[in-house]
Amino acid sequence: MGKRGEILTPGGAKVSSPGDAAARRADQWSRVARRAGVVAKGNKGRAEPLPEGEREGKRGGRAAGRRGRVRMLLLTLLAASLGAMVWVYFFTDTLNVKRVEIYGNCNLDPDYLRSISGVTPRTHLLKMDVKAVEKAVLAEPYVLRVEVRRRFPHTVVLKVMERTPIGYLVQNGRFHLVDGEGLVLESTDRRRELPEITGFDIPLLYPGKRIEDPRFQGLAAILAEWPEDNGVRVGEAGYAEGEGYYLLVEGTKVIFGDQSDCRRKTEIAMAAILEVAPRYGGLRYVDVTYPDHPAIKPR
Repeated sequence: MGKRGEILTPGGAKVSSPGDAAARRADQWSRVARRAGVVAKGNKGRAEPLPEGEREGKRGGRAAGRRGRVRMLLLTLLAASLGAMVWVYFFTDTLNVKRVEIYGNCNLDPDYLRSISGVTPRTHLLKMDVKAVEKAVLAEPYVLRVEVRRRFPHTVVLKVMERTPIGYLVQNGRFHLVDGEGLVLESTDRRRELPEITGFDIPLLYPGKRIEDPRFQGLAAILAEWPEDNGVRVGEAGYAEGEGYYLLVEGTKVIFGDQSDCRRKTEIAMAAILEVAPRYGGLRYVDVTYPDHPAIKPR
């Protein structure tokens, strides 16, 4: 007989007592029971459930851990996706420009506008400098305003508003078209169906040059009031010392004097040319310098 709880075999080997074996089984059962949500109690292996709060706490902890791992996985996947998108869209030619659409142009060729815009097939749509494109297009005198827009995935849209020429000046054998602000829009060898502007001593003219003579603005205001759809064409417009502003309309000289009350003066001159001139076979001039007392001289 050995120590308490031990049994010696005839050869002297120690064998655990039945009580020790039962204790080990009870301990194993306790661990299993706790995993299953119950607690072992008593020497006979009876088991009672764990308190409800303790069971829920263990389950909540495991669920929170799973949610945390899932959230971390989703965030990792999202970051990887965003990184891949940034790389594709910014560092590859996926969003390179394939088409430049032009709207609003009347005098300017679309291919010419595309060429001066600086937009090429190597231009990246996201990296494109919109202000630089606007500045490049606005350098063309004909362009008054331009709107530059991106249209994904491969298109740039240029919406152009052009200046309108009101007449031309002849200098050095060329015809220089100007708008109402006195800006030279174009220099060409071909005459246009526009009034010839005379009476101004202007330095060398070229596209982009602006006429600084303050009298030009008065003439532009008179031309702006002359109706374009009345079938009566203005052949010449200018300024003459002693007479002031004048228009040459279908062979009749219309003398305006200054630019004041130019709308009323235009209406009187139009009535004289359309209604009075046919009675006399034409008029030499219509003087509307004083619109309350216009002067008419037949041919």
